[in-house]
Amino acid sequence: MTSITGLEPAPKRVRKPVLGDPGLALSTVSRNLFGLLLAIGIVLGGGTQNGIWTDSLIELLLIPMVIWGAWHMSHSRLSVSVKILSVVILFVLLAQFLPFAPPLALPDFNGTASGQMFWSASPSRALEAFFFGVTCVGVFWFVGNLETREQIALLRFVFLAVGIHCMLAIVQLSYDSQSNFETVLPFTIRAGLFANENHFSTLLSMMIPLLAWRYAIVSRHLWAFLLVSILIAGLLFAAGSRAGMAFASSLVVLSLFWLQFRSLHPIVKLGVLAIVIVLGFTGLVFSDAEEAIQQDLRSLYFANTWEAIKDHWIFGTGLGTFVAVYPLYEAREEIVSVYANHAHNDYLELMLEGGLMFLIPMVSGAVLIVLRALKKNRMDVLALSLAPVLVHSIVDYPLRTFAVALVFSVLAAMVFSRRSPSDRFGY
Repeated sequence: MTSITGLEPAPKRVRKPVLGDPGLALSTVSRNLFGLLLAIGIVLGGGTQNGIWTDSLIELLLIPMVIWGAWHMSHSRLSVSVKILSVVILFVLLAQFLPFAPPLALPDFNGTASGQMFWSASPSRALEAFFFGVTCVGVFWFVGNLETREQIALLRFVFLAVGIHCMLAIVQLSYDSQSNFETVLPFTIRAGLFANENHFSTLLSMMIPLLAWRYAIVSRHLWAFLLVSILIAGLLFAAGSRAGMAFASSLVVLSLFWLQFRSLHPIVKLGVLAIVIVLGFTGLVFSDAEEAIQQDLRSLYFANTWEAIKDHWIFGTGLGTFVAVYPLYEAREEIVSVYANHAHNDYLELMLEGGLMFLIPMVSGAVLIVLRALKKNRMDVLALSLAPVLVHSIVDYPLRTFAVALVFSVLAAMVFSRRSPSDRFGY
């Protein structure tokens, strides 16, 4: 049919269906509330001691995120393999309280049987580790349920919390003494609101790949990224983390290379990643000359922890039991005034405390992160943000700090979230 004017009516355009974002959308109020709770957790989570009230407060504040994330798992954008991996981790946390003592239960200091009743030789410390781990897994599930734009909005609160740490570090450095800050939280503050300046440097290093994407790729302002990177390196140097400054500088070069040459073969990118990690790790270990004694102690910690692992590699000794287990493998002549509260290697410590149950998901998670980093999509930059934690954990325990663990959970959930063709990762 023709119209009154004699012209054929224009055919209606039929829009092809586009795969929608399978995640859940939050209301503005809910998004801001959850983002604020997460930011508070990152700001207060700079302590490394066990049983401090700030960690307990963070766990209470983030209960809504944990429950919401578990309740909406059916809408999760996480792959099946990642879901299984997170459930296995949760099972290992719960297994610490099974009324079953492993065949190689820990002896007491007299060499007799300790009467261990649970899987973990220290149920009280295992309980602290349980709540810590459940909170991180819950945040991981929560972020994995969200749409891309909701994840990006939540990421802004992460930057807000990191900015607060940086501003406080600058104010702190303006004083001749740090005594004005030591009584604010239940731990001595070294940089920002962190008890360990190297953990503070790890948090800042995690932001570098994201800043590279924001300024060097999205807005095409390379000068802005270089300026921010110089400020971060200067702040780390002033805070006394020269090792962190060296690693952050290596990560700046890696981020620019990774984002500018995305079409390279994955094997080439993997080789570049390995080279930069080796260089960054070398700077991490050898850049602080005055810490030579501590480095010697680290090698001693590694050796003694490995001896303990050989006796408990199947079942582990239980989460939080390093402090109780390590003295059993320490020679009399090796005892010094420094108290070994951690192995200064998260991998070794988790192998000791969790055995094969923790070793398998730990290795699987690291492999999945590397595979994501090698993909030619918008998620590789997020995978690079996880690299500082994975490398630093070889010589320290950054994941035992709540602030670092929470940011790691958020970024890991974004890395493993499935994307639709219509998704745009920007700011």
